[in-house]
Amino acid sequence: MLYLLLNAGLQSGLSIVFLKLFGELIQSGTAGEHLGMLFTLGFFMALSAVSQTHSLNIAMKEYDQLEVMPIFQAFLMIMWMLGGMIVLNEISYYTAIQLFGIFLSICISCAGIKVLTMKIKKQRQASRHRVSDTHSLNSSLKEMM
Repeated sequence: MLYLLLNAGLQSGLSIVFLKLFGELIQSGTAGEHLGMLFTLGFFMALSAVSQTHSLNIAMKEYDQLEVMPIFQAFLMIMWMLGGMIVLNEISYYTAIQLFGIFLSICISCAGIKVLTMKIKKQRQASRHRVSDTHSLNSSLKEMM
């Protein structure tokens, strides 16, 4: 599940990066000179959006939505921030204290994802244990009869 959601978050981050680059190219006033670049960015933006949607749909089909959406939203937030900071050099607009705050919020999000996945794993193990207990009880009852 985590890999599907990480992929969806990465694809969303890529889509936003392509959108930001597309917007920067238009805002610079040289969009007419770079039509090939605009079409390429638009194509890859759409491809990233479709890939993100596909990964998210698979995760929501296979797993509980209450598990999927918080993890996806955390990955989405992290990838959007990192994409803007790295690609468009938005990191230069932040002070050291603000960057530390962003880093701390990413760490808290990752810790929350870890806690959530540990809880999910425990619930699945408990449900498997209950199922095996039910099967052993049924087999014991059949032997008694």
